[in-house]
Amino acid sequence: MPVIITTQELSLLRMTAEGVEVEEMERAEKISKKEIDARLKTVYKKLKTRNPLEALQVLAQTEFKVVD
Repeated sequence: MPVIITTQELSLLRMTAEGVEVEEMERAEKISKKEIDARLKTVYKKLKTRNPLEALQVLAQTEFKVVD
């Protein structure tokens, strides 16, 4: 069964791994820092990881489905 990840979760994960500043993520996604943190925490939980690079590595080896 594939891991379900939202478009926004994937975008935030990518930006975090690339070192994008939180303020830029807030503007790009139109959400608060608190919401960014919550969404990233959700992604890490889904993938059983603790940080963005680890999450991307697991995602690359995992069957996943991106939804809006």
